[in-house]
Amino acid sequence: AVPYINIKTGEVVPAPKDGSKNAIRLEMFIFDIFESAKFVCGMEVSRDEYALVKTFTGLNSAHSAVQAVGQLHQRWVIAAGGKFLQNTLASEREDFKCEISPLVSYDGEDLFGQFPRLVTLPFYMP
Repeated sequence: AVPYINIKTGEVVPAPKDGSKNAIRLEMFIFDIFESAKFVCGMEVSRDEYALVKTFTGLNSAHSAVQAVGQLHQRWVIAAGGKFLQNTLASEREDFKCEISPLVSYDGEDLFGQFPRLVTLPFYMP
């Protein structure tokens, strides 16, 4: 049961208190288009390169995907010899983001020697 807006009056109608169903959920998934596509390509990637976005908040949200990308890029910096000020960790917060443009490095390659000083967050390599 979910609240809804009455189209005629514009009023919010609360969800039924008895828990009865008053809605139908319509949704599609990315794989629903496969039968209509001429070609479908699957890629196997390591888990740290894969971040689901299925919900608005919490686990599997855009926020958690941004955090996962920031942590991946932070691992790239560390693997290339970089060190972060006070060992801070990347997160989805604006002041703790770590981002490396795919125009600079697609998979962490060619970053060695790019970090002669301590790296502070937020860090952006455009």
